[in-house]
Amino acid sequence: MSIHSNAKKMNRALSVFRDKALPEAELQTLQVFLEVASQEDSKTPRSVGELANLIGHHMSTAARAVFMLSVDRGKGVQGAGVLEATPDESDRRIRRITLTQKGRALLLEMFKEH
Repeated sequence: MSIHSNAKKMNRALSVFRDKALPEAELQTLQVFLEVASQEDSKTPRSVGELANLIGHHMSTAARAVFMLSVDRGKGVQGAGVLEATPDESDRRIRRITLTQKGRALLLEMFKEH
């Protein structure tokens, strides 16, 4: 597969992500989404801090992305609904981030072959 072909696929994936999840999404937001998706089979989902370290951004950037992509952003404000943050079983201060069903469907659409 050529670099040109891969670039077209990534551009399409970003377009689908913006159309279906979050029109104002920045590249960092997509990075957080894809990092969560890449560890979907893991027994222990990553925390916001771990995501920040993996994508090389400040924790506040990763936290903001998770906030925008979450099911419930608090105070009755709905997020994109593609990620869910649940408290860690051993430390309730830590939130573990996973894809929702909507997030899994979005991921499949982002990378489906045409």
